[in-house]
Amino acid sequence: MVKPALITSLAVSLFMGHLSASACACQGKISLDQFSKQEAEAARRLPSESDRNIAREFRNNGMFMDAAHWYRQASDNAAVEVTQYQEKLQQQSQDVTAPALEQLALHSAGIHREASSFFRQCGKVSETATTWEQAIAAEIAANKQSDLATEYATIAKLYESAGQPTKAAAMYKKQIEILAASKGRYSREASLAQSELKRLNSQLSYTLHH
Repeated sequence: MVKPALITSLAVSLFMGHLSASACACQGKISLDQFSKQEAEAARRLPSESDRNIAREFRNNGMFMDAAHWYRQASDNAAVEVTQYQEKLQQQSQDVTAPALEQLALHSAGIHREASSFFRQCGKVSETATTWEQAIAAEIAANKQSDLATEYATIAKLYESAGQPTKAAAMYKKQIEILAASKGRYSREASLAQSELKRLNSQLSYTLHH
């Protein structure tokens, strides 16, 4: 039996090969819009996309336990695909087209966000937070701008409600870094985030000593 990790690796290799062949065939004359369409087409053949389609079928038919399994697998594969692609780019030691990584990362982010929405609908708070955090990481890899400060705060609250204060504190730290850079360390928004982090750290300290 072929291992899922090997299938993912082969799919990512095919994804890269498809893009490289397309770029070479046009000898640099391909437009960005055409290139994006080719990337999107290649992404649709990745294991993560197949898993997502299966998850959607189960979700649409009200089979939520099965849908949850396939959304988890889709999310896991999506993360692996981006990581393997980044590693292959580093191994090539050359500037392979950035849009290729951006398209793959955005595809990955879309899967994570869909999975996160599903888990939230099902009341799976911890998985909602985890997949949401993965979506943000993928979007950062794709250089996509979003309201990270607000999103990190929401994820922090999810982790806290899931009984994971350490992860919640980590999200507040990221929020504070962003607010400090965009609005100033002593801004009202940053101060509120600092208060939340201080409250969580106090809880963690109390738990450690009791």
